[in-house]
Amino acid sequence: MLPILKAEAPKFEAIKNDPSPSGMQKMKQLHAIHSESAPELQKILSPAHYQQLQAIREADIKKAIAAKRAGADRLRAPVRCQIPLASCAGAIQLT
Repeated sequence: MLPILKAEAPKFEAIKNDPSPSGMQKMKQLHAIHSESAPELQKILSPAHYQQLQAIREADIKKAIAAKRAGADRLRAPVRCQIPLASCAGAIQLT
């Protein structure tokens, strides 16, 4: 699972560092990246574990939106995926 998530990181950074798209466009790009990796993750994770990962990702996006609305200068969380890779794997209880 970690190699898949690590492969996403440079893509998130590229989106984060590109000033041209709007926040909504960046979120759509982020969802596209998540969709690209979904089949691989679904092969590895049980349906329940995959749902946990999706919940973590959605919570991260909601935090970023709230930070943006609160006056944060840039959309951070969904672009950088603030979940450390190790804790992401740890948050999903693999059995």
